[in-house]
Amino acid sequence: MDSLKRPIELKHDLYQVSIIGRTNVGKSTLFNRLVEKDKAIVSPIPGTTRDPNVDVCHWDQYQFQLVDTAGIRNLKFADKNEIEENVQKQIEVVFKKTDVFIFVVDIDTGPVPEDYEIVKKLRRLGKPFLIVANKADSPKKKKELASFYSLGGNHTFAVSARNGTGSAEMLSDLVEILSKLGQKHSVLPKPDFTIAILGKPNVGKSTLLNSLLGYSRVIVSEIPHTTREPQDTLVSYSGKTIKILDTAGIRRKYKYKGDSIEKQSVIKTLDTVERAEIVFFMIDASLPIDHQDQKILGQYRTLYNSVVILVNKWDKIPDKTLDTVNDYMKIIRSYFDSIPWAPVIFLSAQSGEKVDQIMDMALRIHSERNRTVPQEILDDIVGRIKAKHGIRKKDSLIPYIYGIRQTQTNPPTFELTTDKKEEIPKAINNIIMKKIREENEFFGTPLLLDFKNIEQ
Repeated sequence: MDSLKRPIELKHDLYQVSIIGRTNVGKSTLFNRLVEKDKAIVSPIPGTTRDPNVDVCHWDQYQFQLVDTAGIRNLKFADKNEIEENVQKQIEVVFKKTDVFIFVVDIDTGPVPEDYEIVKKLRRLGKPFLIVANKADSPKKKKELASFYSLGGNHTFAVSARNGTGSAEMLSDLVEILSKLGQKHSVLPKPDFTIAILGKPNVGKSTLLNSLLGYSRVIVSEIPHTTREPQDTLVSYSGKTIKILDTAGIRRKYKYKGDSIEKQSVIKTLDTVERAEIVFFMIDASLPIDHQDQKILGQYRTLYNSVVILVNKWDKIPDKTLDTVNDYMKIIRSYFDSIPWAPVIFLSAQSGEKVDQIMDMALRIHSERNRTVPQEILDDIVGRIKAKHGIRKKDSLIPYIYGIRQTQTNPPTFELTTDKKEEIPKAINNIIMKKIREENEFFGTPLLLDFKNIEQ
């Protein structure tokens, strides 16, 4: 991908405060408590968090960037695998960027050898850190705080991330430390629009995000469901501020059991797509399209997102010809017949082939979603349809059409006014929407048609 065409990631000019610690001490619960959002997945299963979660935290008229990290593990003793190695590499990157650390420990276990190893690392960095003994859910547990004084740190606090006890005192002390570093005020602009990358596990969603940015923003692995929490990345591209959401892969509903990590991941993905104006729906060219793909995309049709179908791993298809593309397009249009307006791009997220096209396409779609059709064009369309299809007379059995107007944009919505409570026949509706598209395009965008009845 041409570097001149890459979106540029925007970052806060705020101090970075990172929540660190070994696995299962309550880092994600504390993160959710401090940002006042249910953003990070919380689970008793070690290693739940993989990619860092980032949000802005506000306290006492001060704001800073808060980062929730994966549990720190010593790879000499932990089970080695590709994902865990990448997770620990990302933690190293976070350490370098952090200004102040919130070092979370477990008040129930007391300090353990892993905690002392983490403290050694913090001391080598020479950056301020707070010791936060979590799970102090009752006053009795605060008596155990003294056992953590040997870890050092600027201050030590007993906190319950679950109920919030002790967090105010800890935040006040944190803000005091930050104030001594000097004030930073710059906050990221609000996005002009949001893109969600959606699809089954292992179709290449995270690889696409990394390819767009030109570096490893999120962990990529062949192991299914590597991405768990939706990852927000704010970028600047061609004068627009755009939020890109990398989501967890979705499987069939019956695959999820209980309150599993994967179930929580999918729920957060569903919530994420509701915020997106445009969906990049990714499929794997090396595998057959199936009903699972249909169901995943079908869940969002009532949200009226714009959709771009990305056929990834196109470089894996051997001996391609023009007929190969045409045949694949027929399959796509057959499976996704409810969105014939959705553009299709054949690409390779890994090699970067055609990746540079998708951001320009997103800008075009955003513009189309905000298009307003002049009233005279709408009047002309309805007039021609009424004349051609014999629905001019008011005494017709078919509801008489008075006119049509556009009531909103994003998505483009039109209101058809008739003289009967009965809806216009579907065939006439389709003709109206087809004519609107023919004369105004609305590339990659759904159109909505509402009805207004004027009783005689």
